[in-house]
Amino acid sequence: MKTSEDNIAKQQLRKPVDLKSLPPAQARVEIAKDVLAALTLEVFEPCTGVYATGELRDAKPGTFEGVDLKEAFAGKRVRQCQVCARGALFLAKVGRLDGVNMNRHGGFGFDRSTLDPHLLEFFNPGQLELIESAFEGQDMRSASSTTTRDDTEAAVAFGQKHYPALYRSRVSRALDGDLMCLTAIMKNIVKNKGEFKP
Repeated sequence: MKTSEDNIAKQQLRKPVDLKSLPPAQARVEIAKDVLAALTLEVFEPCTGVYATGELRDAKPGTFEGVDLKEAFAGKRVRQCQVCARGALFLAKVGRLDGVNMNRHGGFGFDRSTLDPHLLEFFNPGQLELIESAFEGQDMRSASSTTTRDDTEAAVAFGQKHYPALYRSRVSRALDGDLMCLTAIMKNIVKNKGEFKP
């Protein structure tokens, strides 16, 4: 049964706000709110170990490569969409700005090389590393990172805190834990006015 929270989520997903016209911190808040809305509506299925992958309901081989991803979400053509924290931010951002085309027959599968140029318009690399470390439950810093080990450990601890008793290993982390952790990360970004503070 749909609740008033679901209705708020639907309104949030449709709210026409030009992210580029907002200060970067406010744009990050709007992106995080869109992720929360997509989680509430079960548009995104949080899953560690992937960035962003999905399929179209009406996919026929060879017919959807090049289809605008934003239009596919708006038309409810996306059947399944698994995301990590970085992937969720990317898809929420794409939903607000110019679209990104499908990159394979009948669906999409994006890696970090596709996500980061879009995310770095609003998020700094250190914030993305902390967000990803919290969600994946491990140090996700790059070799050239300036993020401190203490900050990264705090992010991993934040993630552990939001996986109830399920946090034993990557294999035992249930999807409900992924959902709880991603929700907590996005609420933290909203609460802290566009900055993830583990």
